[in-house]
Amino acid sequence: MLLFFLLVASACPFVLVGPSPRWAPLRAEKDPVSQALIRKLERIELSRETEAPGVIDIGESTAYEPRDGRTPWAVVHFVGGAGLGTVPGAAYGYLLGAIADAAGVGVVATPYDLGLDHYESLRDVQAKFDAALKALKAQRAWEATKVFGLGHSLGAKLLLLSDDGRYDKVVAVAANNMGVADSAKLLKEFLIALGGDDDEAGASSSPTKNKNAALDGLFDLVGMAAAAAGVDVVPSPAETLNRLLGATDVAFLAFDGDALDSTDQLADALPNRPDVVRLPGGHLSCVYIAAPFAVGSPAAVQDVTDAIARALQIVNPPAPPTLLSPAKDDDDDDD
Repeated sequence: MLLFFLLVASACPFVLVGPSPRWAPLRAEKDPVSQALIRKLERIELSRETEAPGVIDIGESTAYEPRDGRTPWAVVHFVGGAGLGTVPGAAYGYLLGAIADAAGVGVVATPYDLGLDHYESLRDVQAKFDAALKALKAQRAWEATKVFGLGHSLGAKLLLLSDDGRYDKVVAVAANNMGVADSAKLLKEFLIALGGDDDEAGASSSPTKNKNAALDGLFDLVGMAAAAAGVDVVPSPAETLNRLLGATDVAFLAFDGDALDSTDQLADALPNRPDVVRLPGGHLSCVYIAAPFAVGSPAAVQDVTDAIARALQIVNPPAPPTLLSPAKDDDDDDD
């Protein structure tokens, strides 16, 4: 039994801590699964151009604005999925830049650490968003006549739990409402998509099939341990369905080949069930990473971008573009 829980502690981003039974996030430096995922995301983030057009590092968050100089007519708060949402610019940068361009909006992506208390995670990302938006209003003259929430996977659940009326609309992409046991499947899929857990230069790699089989066994063990211990996220999947804010305007996007999707159960829980836009693809179809890992495709992300842009513009189509032009010199006034 001791060996069983040692294996779980080494694989799962949560461990039993303290003198009384409670679960808390495990520090990344002690968690090999988180280490592998974070190493890959950090390598992707480091490869990003620090002065890329339309990309603004603002505190702990990353912001995106239209690259053609338009003043954003609305602001989108983006929250990513479990694991990938830790470094959202690395996993979702291509998508978020495309949304800013296509819809003429500003996008603020806020990172969060993976934990069991989803209310705490929601408070964390909203505090980061508020700080980033305040700075962007001052530094970039952003306006916020409309504020939308955009979430992928677990990030969609977090935004759907918001009850303070801050979002004019929430767009939930591949929404996930799983407990701990099933959430292990998400981390496994993210890690496999990024090439498994062996990313050291020059390291020999076993066949992909063997790697994936090993990860299957490891994460199945995590799920069984969580179920046996009676551990779950807060709020649980059932509690989440009872706490959804029906007054918030919600749009759902789902992928036909997504086995990790909870869209239908979440949509059914709302008093007025919204329509669900269905696209071809899987759970990670909104992710595209060109280098140093080849994940996803620009074509798939473009389909997602178009669907999100349409969902945002249903609320309030943007006014004709206003260009951010540099201040004129005094001499320019004399013709």
